[in-house]
Amino acid sequence: MTRLPYGNDPFRPSYSERLIIMSLPTLKDRRIRGDVIFTFKSLRLEDPLMQDLFTLSPYSRTRGHCFKLKKENFRTTVRQHFITNRVFDTWNKLPEEVVQSPNVNVFKSRFDSL
Repeated sequence: MTRLPYGNDPFRPSYSERLIIMSLPTLKDRRIRGDVIFTFKSLRLEDPLMQDLFTLSPYSRTRGHCFKLKKENFRTTVRQHFITNRVFDTWNKLPEEVVQSPNVNVFKSRFDSL
């Protein structure tokens, strides 16, 4: 979509330059944001279909927030890229005021302000 304003101009800026010009996040940042929002919804909104997707760490009561995730052990690379392992580090580093947000919109705004 960032190519549309430039058409077929052979001198158009590179993808990373166009992101800076248009003040857009990278694909990697958008994926991380989506994964963290999904994790918030599944842990905080208590959807019965997603209750067993994440395992909370039993040792997370002393530091940080009380919704820290437990890292899964896996033997295949397929599980390595599953959402529970992709979002593990990012979610556990979030401050308590972001994780304790009352709803999704407040969570999004607090996450974006980090």
